[in-house]
Amino acid sequence: MEDWVQKNNEYILERFGELLSPYGFCRTKKTFFVRVVGDIAEFIHIHKFTFGPYFRLHFGNRELMSQKESVALNGPDSDYIKNWFYLLVPKRKYSFRYSKEFESIDTCAYAMLKCFLREGEKWFLGNRKINSCHDAIKASDVTINLLRLDKIKEEIK
Repeated sequence: MEDWVQKNNEYILERFGELLSPYGFCRTKKTFFVRVVGDIAEFIHIHKFTFGPYFRLHFGNRELMSQKESVALNGPDSDYIKNWFYLLVPKRKYSFRYSKEFESIDTCAYAMLKCFLREGEKWFLGNRKINSCHDAIKASDVTINLLRLDKIKEEIK
């Protein structure tokens, strides 16, 4: 890989981290940006291609107390998010390509932010709602089980 590709990789990731900061994300590894919401870690993983100056974004989340050893890329990624007119023009909706030109660093970082705001943030919010529903169901199950237990205790007496 050419030297400028490596340098611009890092510049873009630094710039993307700056742009994500107001949304609560911090860079935890070279290609991972994480924010904690309740007991869930929401993350963005950046895949750097080795064949050229391209990136792909992966969105995911993970329970903080998870017993799993590694993080699963369990959300959407930018390569599979299609334009609404995909059947007419089969092309990716987002492209994170850059060049030797210094201006391409900001252009790429802002394109990544746009993908996060339009796709990733929507996915994270949807998962928070699902997790809230699961928590409510678990809480109601506990209440129901306690009521059943009280009824069983009364029947035994």
